[in-house]
Amino acid sequence: QVAPDSKVPGDILAEMRREFSYWYPVDLRVSGRDLIANHLLFYLYAHAAIFPEPHWPRGIRTNGFVMLNNEKMSKSTGNFLTLQQALALYSADALRFALAAAGDSNEDANFEHSVANAAILKLTNHLALLDESLKDLASGAFRSGPSDELLVDKVFANELRVHVQAAASAYSRHQFRDALIAGWDLLQHARDRYRSMAGAQGMHGDLVQEFLRLQTLVLAPVCPHVAERCWARLGKTTTVVDAAWPEQPPADPALARLATYLDKTLSDLRVKADKVRKRKKAGAESAVSLSRAEIYVASSLEDWQQAVLAVLQEEADTPGGGAFDKLFKQALLADSRVKATGLLPKTILPFAQARIDMRLAGD
Repeated sequence: QVAPDSKVPGDILAEMRREFSYWYPVDLRVSGRDLIANHLLFYLYAHAAIFPEPHWPRGIRTNGFVMLNNEKMSKSTGNFLTLQQALALYSADALRFALAAAGDSNEDANFEHSVANAAILKLTNHLALLDESLKDLASGAFRSGPSDELLVDKVFANELRVHVQAAASAYSRHQFRDALIAGWDLLQHARDRYRSMAGAQGMHGDLVQEFLRLQTLVLAPVCPHVAERCWARLGKTTTVVDAAWPEQPPADPALARLATYLDKTLSDLRVKADKVRKRKKAGAESAVSLSRAEIYVASSLEDWQQAVLAVLQEEADTPGGGAFDKLFKQALLADSRVKATGLLPKTILPFAQARIDMRLAGD
């Protein structure tokens, strides 16, 4: 309602109101951590004093300062880099990649030249891989048919869901380093592991294409120019910034654990195989030859594992129990059934923690 004695024309007031209503309430105010105790505090006071609650800020986020190669930036020491210089050195996307990797909490972010240089190589290699994969898809070099019959296909498809969902969660919290880890490092690692585990039977074409699509969409908020190029090479006619976030079905926690177990098992086997190869037979000059390995899998849990599970189950069934905190772990190790196994905490606790994590994950 306009005051009767207002000297401002009604159409101008309406336009001012429209613009105010467009910008308010503020969704997020981003500022430095040094302003928490002064500017940001009075920012809240001022809004509370002037505006009704629906127009109060919805969120405030603070961050630390930016260091350069783990040292404070200073013109006097020469440890200084402007955005214009960084753009000329690394390109916009490699710079954004390195800034995301530098950190985004209240702790000081650390921009490193080595990370920015490595980002150029990583993004360039990904473009080359995309082109190579598209050629292989066009030539029928990848496996076709159902993409959910082989275990390696199921594991890879599930890992894509896990990491895309983790990246989405990190982006929503403005945790760009975590988003980059899930949406780049772990996605790339999942692709490499899939290629290795697929072996002679090869990767499935549909899953390769889905990986390329998801990688492009998840990378777009950090590296929009590279993502735009990838999007066009994937045959998309719209711009990647207009593409919807890739919604994924819920990930299978059992498959995720299986992937982690396989990864750890393969890593342990490689370490043990290297040790064997480095040994020399008595009187021989060359190392021991190793061509195969046999893996034995237990058909049931061992007695000590069943004892630990019994204690965990009792805690879970106890009214008000299930905290599984430090005190509980101490009680676990002191339990007579667990003590009777004669095993050390370094054996008991990792198994117990894995089972606790499964329960907390609802699996």
